[in-house]
Amino acid sequence: MAASTNKWNFGRTDFSGTVVEYSADGVSGWAASGAANASIASYARVTATVNNVALFFLPVVVSTTTTTVRASAIAGQQLKTAFAQGIPGIFPYSPMSHAAGVTKEQVLASDPTGNFGFTVGEQYDLMWPVNASVGNGNKSPCSGDNSQQWVNKADGSNSERGYILAQGGAALRATILDQNADTSIALNQPVGFTHGQVNSTKDALNERIALDGDHTSDTYAAYAANPAATGERLITVVVNSGWATTDGTPLPANQQGIAVGYAQFLLLTNYPKGGGANNAVCAIYVGNDPLYGSGNTGGGGNNGQGLSYVRLTQ
Repeated sequence: MAASTNKWNFGRTDFSGTVVEYSADGVSGWAASGAANASIASYARVTATVNNVALFFLPVVVSTTTTTVRASAIAGQQLKTAFAQGIPGIFPYSPMSHAAGVTKEQVLASDPTGNFGFTVGEQYDLMWPVNASVGNGNKSPCSGDNSQQWVNKADGSNSERGYILAQGGAALRATILDQNADTSIALNQPVGFTHGQVNSTKDALNERIALDGDHTSDTYAAYAANPAATGERLITVVVNSGWATTDGTPLPANQQGIAVGYAQFLLLTNYPKGGGANNAVCAIYVGNDPLYGSGNTGGGGNNGQGLSYVRLTQ
């Protein structure tokens, strides 16, 4: 606030003594920086106070010639748990949760960190290879999924390998470049898998990567530290429950591919087309609760249960 170019008194006087406080819920527990719990603080309140403001008309009817004026505003991260048709924000792939459960509540109970059993910095399948097989060349899943328990949990029929929202090369390309959801998505509901093996999506992925100012960093730490990074490689995805238990027992049909939370991933530096559409499409796990539109991870401690938007609330 001290660096703000805004002024009062017809834009002639700087604000001074402005108080900035933080809260988890935007209603109670307000505390200054340092006293507030930064891990759960999702709201900020700015209060400006001006003393001895001259009164020009009221002194005609009252004896007071000056007064104190106080104003405040609150902004915070608003949880968004669903995307309606045509709303931008979701990438057209869905990785599979490693935490047990077929609802967002069960998955969060399995992994209270809200990370779906994922490890930050590890690579996971946005799209699974055909006939996934551990350590088997181009049939191998991405490194974070390259274990028999995760192969068991994936769709054994290979019909649902990761694509969601769109079907066919042209529609998938448009959705990859725009992150524009073509169907509604809500937590605890099916994510809406689509069929197909479209090798042209590799071109769309590489085109999106080329739009970013950083298309060479191969870790999120390096990417975040690069001032040239523009966020095009950061994607928001809905995470699904999987298709079976880790021992391969199929889940009931109404519990397969359920949306259990949202996460942010970093696209790799390149997606080669060699091997065709059957190969895995991998991305680096950045974290849960994306702050939508920020280009950064973190969204107010919602534990993967939704995305956050910064909004003025008061």
